[in-house]
Amino acid sequence: GEASDKIYDSITYGLNPTMQVSLFVPVGNLAENTRFDLQDADLVVSGIAGKAFELLAYRGEQDWDDPEQDYSFRPVTDQPVTDYPPAVMILSYGSGDIAGMDEGNLTLYRLGNSGWEVATCPNYDVQRFPDENLLVVPLCKASTFVLSDQQPEMQREIFLPVVSR
Repeated sequence: GEASDKIYDSITYGLNPTMQVSLFVPVGNLAENTRFDLQDADLVVSGIAGKAFELLAYRGEQDWDDPEQDYSFRPVTDQPVTDYPPAVMILSYGSGDIAGMDEGNLTLYRLGNSGWEVATCPNYDVQRFPDENLLVVPLCKASTFVLSDQQPEMQREIFLPVVSR
């Protein structure tokens, strides 16, 4: 019920001792109370830096047990989309986290309906700061994310038959 005096609100999550994710959410885009959580994802993905992680969004004040799927950081409105800035995710990493990867091609991927896709909001650019080991990504949707220098592939579970006597 109170107006916020902040432009962005933030949360930070450590993926490991040298890799960290910080999310900055534009408070003016939120139409109602919204809780955001960052946590490890229960996925096996090869060829990524660190591990897969989830950004969960819970809207309203009553149903905070079920996150909203594909939560959009931009409200549905008649106003131009440029009136609502995207959320921003900053990933910091150690040199060991990206060993064997091309740092100039590091990209944040989100898990969409048809697999892994680039997470960056359309019409926005990723900012890379290789000397500081930082990647700054404008986001439009919450999802499951991975950091890699190439589009990852999902690991398929293989179920073997059980033979017993």
